[in-house]
Amino acid sequence: MTASKWEPYATYATTGQFGALDKGYVRHCGPTAIANLLMTFENRYPLFPGKRMLPKKIFRRIALLGRERHYYFNMDRLKILGGTFNAAAPAYIRRAAALYQREDLAVGFARPSLSVFLKRALDGDAVIYLETILHKKYGNHHLLLYGYREREEAGSASKKRKITEFLAADGWSDIPVWLGANSIRTGFFHPVKKRQT
Repeated sequence: MTASKWEPYATYATTGQFGALDKGYVRHCGPTAIANLLMTFENRYPLFPGKRMLPKKIFRRIALLGRERHYYFNMDRLKILGGTFNAAAPAYIRRAAALYQREDLAVGFARPSLSVFLKRALDGDAVIYLETILHKKYGNHHLLLYGYREREEAGSASKKRKITEFLAADGWSDIPVWLGANSIRTGFFHPVKKRQT
């Protein structure tokens, strides 16, 4: 695995932790990913040393912001309507970061989630906010990537090829998940980095 500076600070809150809050949340992977993102940055670059960020409290604020600004729609119609509006994700991340005085975060433009672009962003010390589209497991989903590894495929020496996998906080599992590069290449991503001062 490449050295991921983010792995020791990564958080893995899940949609399952938040779904039953208040009157219930559906298609809330966007607010969950943003909550993980903000907690991860706080773990690595603390603005509030000694003060613990509470996942449920953070999620509620982010989900409310999303509903008020029409970034996130707490509904599920026909399995296609509802959730976080993909085009609004960068603005949603910036506004959510501002709620926690994280003006030090820079959110990059959308890029196709091809392995070469993802690796370059991760090597540049970014956390990846990934939007999958029609993923085999997740469907349309928002999640984070913290790092990657490359390994040789098992098999005969003459047919071995390099496999790239990405370390993810998928919002479904409370532990890290490895996703193959080929499985996420139909989406888009936004690199999120700490601004240089």
